[in-house]
Amino acid sequence: MLPEIQSRTLSGFRGGHMIERLARNRWDDIIPELMDNTVENYFNLLGLLSRKPIYRDIYIQKDRSGRTLSYLFHRLSGTIKFYSREDYDVDELIEFLATLNFRKLIGPFASTERLEGILGKGKPVTYLCRLDDPIELEASGNDDMWQLEADELEKVVEVYLEVFKSFASQEVMEEKLLTGRGRAFGLWQGGRLVSVVQTDFEQEGSALVVGVATRLNQQGMGYGTRLMKYVIGILQSEGRTIYLEYESPQAGGLYRKLGFTQFGTVMEYVKES
Repeated sequence: MLPEIQSRTLSGFRGGHMIERLARNRWDDIIPELMDNTVENYFNLLGLLSRKPIYRDIYIQKDRSGRTLSYLFHRLSGTIKFYSREDYDVDELIEFLATLNFRKLIGPFASTERLEGILGKGKPVTYLCRLDDPIELEASGNDDMWQLEADELEKVVEVYLEVFKSFASQEVMEEKLLTGRGRAFGLWQGGRLVSVVQTDFEQEGSALVVGVATRLNQQGMGYGTRLMKYVIGILQSEGRTIYLEYESPQAGGLYRKLGFTQFGTVMEYVKES
């Protein structure tokens, strides 16, 4: 495991690579790079866009040509979120991690695979899925489902309070809707919002599905499946590949039935005291 070293210095060039602390006025500069892979960078992007301070520091590993190889997002919570775009320098990264005070490291297995056995055995915490092929949608009335407006987000919060331990604030969701970064959809029964599905970081050819939830006392009745099919139909008609991330086996079963296939896993590595 990694030793705890209190002093902290940035690594210089080693084998043609280097790790540097990214100045805060340059944090927004890496957003376009992370948008190349929104599903693996969903929480990294949210942290960069948050109005509240999320990160203590951000570090990037670069080669001599200036190409960024990997990213370390050191959160105030003590967790490091790791993501790599290229074939990064493992030895340099491990040496640098030993100088940081952190509790755990989380990242997609595509990025952390080369760290297995060095950081210890990781455990999967979430699963990454993609819907490549169009699904056959049922022809049924959609009078109880529609795209939500910002003034309906208070009802979304009510649903989320029943289902999730934590979620984005109403203010953050409203900003997403108003800027067009994503959308929210709801299924209603008797004037009451029952199920919610949202999208985020929509791009010309892709979209992330997030915040899928159904009120606890109305789960297992097919409402979530109906709303997911409704949203999938909209996104597919727009020519978008659909991505999502889930953690519960129950949710995974629903997504597999809808045609989603797993293509990645997010791993967690806990640092020894």
